[in-house]
Amino acid sequence: MLRTLLIIGVCLGGAFAHVRLTFPPARKYALDFLDNIRMAKYGPCGMPKGIEGSPKTTLVAGSRMNFTWHLGYPHQGGIRLEVLDSAEKSVRVLTPVTRARGGNFTSGADATATSYQVQFPANFECEDCSIRLTRQALEWGNQYLFLSCGDVDIIRPTEEQSKNRNNSFYLDLKVFSV
Repeated sequence: MLRTLLIIGVCLGGAFAHVRLTFPPARKYALDFLDNIRMAKYGPCGMPKGIEGSPKTTLVAGSRMNFTWHLGYPHQGGIRLEVLDSAEKSVRVLTPVTRARGGNFTSGADATATSYQVQFPANFECEDCSIRLTRQALEWGNQYLFLSCGDVDIIRPTEEQSKNRNNSFYLDLKVFSV
């Protein structure tokens, strides 16, 4: 399975460049052409969870995060950022959505955007979860989507972290290999 993904990545990597999370970092083999059509058999991220050596990021509940991604081609349509639980089911959509063409996505007014800032609720915790970026490609049809996931733990802030907040950006990140 992984060998197949790597061969596809090597062969098509230069020919297709779509979207891949950079923060939190995408799962190992951070391919930028994972989609909901060809890669669906690998799960809701187009890349299986739990690959040895995949990065995992610790995020703090109540923090403001700036999620970023590499965009190789500015497709038509918007994006959606969401939290998937440990079973890879969507538990929280992080971006405001419109009922525009193709479903629940941001407006897509800026097809070249490569970041989105999110405020996590103070009481939102999630262990062994994922952040999924879904990018529309409306020029290829209303149902065609590119996917990228980064694995995360969203934890409660420590007492010291809570005291140091000052209504500005607050971030406590630990990136490590599992």
